[in-house]
Amino acid sequence: MPDREGSILEQIRSLESELAELWKRVGDPTSRLPEEHLSAVEVKAAGVTYLVPIDPLREVIQMVWPQPLADAPPWVLGTFQYGERTVPLVDLARRMGGPATEVDPDLVVVLVDRPTWLGLVVEGVGEVVSFDVRTLSVPHAGLPQARFLVGTVPGEDGEAVHLLSVGDLGRELG
Repeated sequence: MPDREGSILEQIRSLESELAELWKRVGDPTSRLPEEHLSAVEVKAAGVTYLVPIDPLREVIQMVWPQPLADAPPWVLGTFQYGERTVPLVDLARRMGGPATEVDPDLVVVLVDRPTWLGLVVEGVGEVVSFDVRTLSVPHAGLPQARFLVGTVPGEDGEAVHLLSVGDLGRELG
């Protein structure tokens, strides 16, 4: 019987080690990136430029008037109808810890459909950029916004531009 218990304990340790390694990979935002190049669109919120991966981007539309959403987090402006879908509108500036954005018809909504439908309210959309994933600097552990931040990429002017995880921006919304 002791040999069997030892074998079971060895299997448990092996599975625990494998699980710990998988948790590390899930927590590593770069593990979800392509191996070499990534295309992203520049968006501006509260005067700050961010990058949003192009892959989940569905459409860029003019600002819509949101319907209030009871008990929503303060960074959710409300919802709007896109075809038959009810889509939450996220104030990207507020979500990133900045000031609330006043609803204005000059704003745009970056509509994404993966991993869930979400509208990111931004001041504007810039260029589509492609960069080598190996130039991405991952955030330091413990940064308050690290769950939204996949990493930073050197911008054209030499300043770092944050690459955002669309899935993590709307995680609490389902």
